[in-house]
Amino acid sequence: MYTGMEMHPTGSSSRLKSTGKRAEAMSILAQIPEAHDVQFEPLQTDKNRPPQLRIPLYIDVTDPYQLFTLFFTETLWKLLATNTNSYAYAKESKNHSLHQRSWYPTTPEELKVFVGAQIYMGFTKEPELKDYWDDGLDNNTVHANHPLSAYITQYRYEQLKRYFHISSPPEIPGGFITTHYPPEPTPEQELQMSEEQLSANISIDEAMVRSHGRSSHTFKLPNKPISQGFKLFVLADHDYVYYFYPASRTKGVIEIGTPTELTKTGQMVYELIQTLPRDERNYIVYLDNYFTSIDLFKKLRDIQIGACGTTRPTSASKDFSDLLKKLKDLSNYIPYHKVCAIPVRDVLCVA
Repeated sequence: MYTGMEMHPTGSSSRLKSTGKRAEAMSILAQIPEAHDVQFEPLQTDKNRPPQLRIPLYIDVTDPYQLFTLFFTETLWKLLATNTNSYAYAKESKNHSLHQRSWYPTTPEELKVFVGAQIYMGFTKEPELKDYWDDGLDNNTVHANHPLSAYITQYRYEQLKRYFHISSPPEIPGGFITTHYPPEPTPEQELQMSEEQLSANISIDEAMVRSHGRSSHTFKLPNKPISQGFKLFVLADHDYVYYFYPASRTKGVIEIGTPTELTKTGQMVYELIQTLPRDERNYIVYLDNYFTSIDLFKKLRDIQIGACGTTRPTSASKDFSDLLKKLKDLSNYIPYHKVCAIPVRDVLCVA
């Protein structure tokens, strides 16, 4: 378990021009024990344990729909239908237009058609939505005959798209409120999590889900590959997202679990780790600057979880030894390949 700080080689010209700083750097190095003299006991893990999927025997892995049902179970479809109907009735009750077609309840079977239509449209692009229902009777048409009209009308598709709701909509006087809360694992999610055997090396990082809808919770990050959307903190293993917690632009990092001495970010990482299947398995979690802290790493070590992460130089003066902060500032004047190791409360800091 350690935090790493990168050192860079220095050119001869910089050494000649900055002998004062080089002398200061060497005096700091003299205060730090040699790395081979540091006593530190790393956690023992099965670092070669590979990730595995334990897919039920009744699932035909060559059938895409059967794999799809592992994530979208019948129980989930019923929940989606219930919440969509609740939202539609609540919105329709506030709309007194004489020209509005009334809503009739949707079903899990109809929602499967709706989602299937969405997937189909993702593979067959058309300039306008109505083109998917073009019957081809007009000789001037340039669009292919799509099969959607055999399963769902355009109007019903638009109705479902308008009212489709995943969560139960809480109604309040004057309309609806937008809730933001940590997701609790559903029975379906717990089943999926039990089917994944994680490797020994996992990571926690930020991720973005693209969204250009109106929400007070979305972020705009123009320098990222996904510049706008919902931010998630994900626990991942070999490109597989095992679990996640959302963040909010207005509320920040959500508070999860019982309050501790950790920051909200540190507590969120700790709670993500708690979702891991333990048994006899141990893990090493890899983090970046945003998450690393001495308090978090110490708490993870207490529950036999290894941690490895980088840290910003500005964090060193708060959480780490002042010597590390000074070494970072003087990194250009330290001999190349010089390794410094400083134990801090059972956490090994390496520069």
